Amino acid sequence: RSIVGAFVLPGGERPAEVRPRGLADDVRYRVTDLASGAQSEAGGDALNEHGIVLGGAPAVTSWLLRIQPT
Repeated sequence: RSIVGAFVLPGGERPAEVRPRGLADDVRYRVTDLASGAQSEAGGDALNEHGIVLGGAPAVTSWLLRIQPT
């Protein structure tokens, strides 16, 4: 299980996605947004290639995600 934090610093640009390192291509992962409770599942290969999209309203400037194998 891993926790990923993403933050926009003053004057910075909001990222479209994060790309965690070290995910196994052949494992499925559950990604949970710890602020909203939203969950999704994807294979490590897809997460490695496309990353995890950072959602929320334009005013959102931080994200805390839990990534765990299913």
